[in-house]
Amino acid sequence: MAQHYDGKVKDWFSIFIVVILAFFPFALLVSFFLKSPGVFKVIKTPYVISVVKFTFFQAILSAVLSIFIGLPGAYLLSRTRIPLRSLFRSLSMVPFVVPGIVMALGMVGILGRKGILSLILSIFGFKPRSFLYSFWSIILAHVIYNFPVTIRVVGDAWERIDEDTVNSAMLEGYGRFGAFLRIDLPLLFPSILFSFLLSFSYCFTSFSVVMIIGGVRFSTMEVLIYSNLRSFLNLDVALSLTIFQSMILGMVSLITFKLGGFILEEPTKVSRGEKIPRWTLFYSIPMIVFGFSPIISSILLGFVEHGGMGLSNFMAFFSHDSPALENLTKALGFTLFYSTSASLFTLFISFMAGYSGKLIHRFLANMLVGISPVTLAYGYSILGKMMNMDINSMHILLIPIYTVITYPIALTIMTSTWRYFPKQLLEMAEVDGADKFQKFFHVILPNMKEEMISSFLLCSAVSMGELAATLTLQSPDFLTISTLIYRMYSSRHFQEAKVLNTILSAMIIAMFILGEYISKSDEE
Repeated sequence: MAQHYDGKVKDWFSIFIVVILAFFPFALLVSFFLKSPGVFKVIKTPYVISVVKFTFFQAILSAVLSIFIGLPGAYLLSRTRIPLRSLFRSLSMVPFVVPGIVMALGMVGILGRKGILSLILSIFGFKPRSFLYSFWSIILAHVIYNFPVTIRVVGDAWERIDEDTVNSAMLEGYGRFGAFLRIDLPLLFPSILFSFLLSFSYCFTSFSVVMIIGGVRFSTMEVLIYSNLRSFLNLDVALSLTIFQSMILGMVSLITFKLGGFILEEPTKVSRGEKIPRWTLFYSIPMIVFGFSPIISSILLGFVEHGGMGLSNFMAFFSHDSPALENLTKALGFTLFYSTSASLFTLFISFMAGYSGKLIHRFLANMLVGISPVTLAYGYSILGKMMNMDINSMHILLIPIYTVITYPIALTIMTSTWRYFPKQLLEMAEVDGADKFQKFFHVILPNMKEEMISSFLLCSAVSMGELAATLTLQSPDFLTISTLIYRMYSSRHFQEAKVLNTILSAMIIAMFILGEYISKSDEE
């Protein structure tokens, strides 16, 4: 039978790989912590306590605002035949695809002294000013980055609520809002809480947004761990914060895993026949602008010059005497090599794990979300030192790190793909005497190639823009495009940083659009 398609071997192999890649480096951190039981005392300083409080506060506030802003979009996406539905669904993938560095610099193009918002103020006679390096600029960036999570998670659950139940409540005189409170809200509560915790996790480990938009005034625990690892060389603070942060994220991951069992997943009587409400335009247009403006700003950033738009930034960047051009060639090579290698490995593991569809795989993937990129890189740096690796060659460890980061995304795609795969074809192939390689190339690949390509492109896009773990493991001879952008921006080479960000943004958006096109062509 197809169910015995090396199922047990696939299960144990994929579980073993995930545990080794993710939890073994983290176990090294825990062992170091246990050997220094007094290490937690170093986080009792007023500054560290203030950073911990700020991390919790901004994450909770950002997640709550993301819920409130995303709920109307979830309703429009799931219950109505809104014309812009495909745009809303594309918008819902923003947090999973667009790197933090791209989003952050896109926000600089909006909130900076020469940004779009300042330009609008000057048109109305106000003095241009910068809105960066403030608490609310961080919250705004986080909400823009995370409200699509609510649209996608809650919208998918809302779509599966039986319309007859809602209609019965409305016939009893409750009205649409009354039916929402009586029927929809109780059924949606697990998905709302799930999206809140997911947004909370993203904001809790915020790195690029806080580093670039927050400036020196604000810091999250993730940023502070990185600073103590790379700048201050205070390993006690870094280790204690890492363990404390991981404990919090671990508890959040366990809760989200349990909530996943209560979210409506099986399709019932899907309906998008409700009348489009009158407030749709007042919500959808601002939200599309709200959600896509940082991406558009990031793409156009390299073309912005004194007095308008042009190509002078690119002409200066690609001139023969530009030192940034040589760095770009090196960074592009490293970026493509590591993102491609990691994405192929991720696809291989998620393909095997997705076949079984067992709960253990989803549990492990969910727990991976609780290991932040800096924590992961910290554990691998210790592993590299134990293996006597030279600091200039330690960047090879980015392949397993990128694999761990992208695995939950790939597993979600592969699990969904295997769920609807016609497995009777495998049974027929076995009856005909096909071996596992013949079944893969003649049965599985023709039926899953679009999803595999889409998953590969999505994982590659995420890996290409990863900054936190990459910066933690960086060496003088190593560059990726994301780390080069950050180096240029932090050294005030804004022109070069803007051009590089435009290049990275265009590459990632192109890969995302290609992946979306491939997946949609498969559905048709």
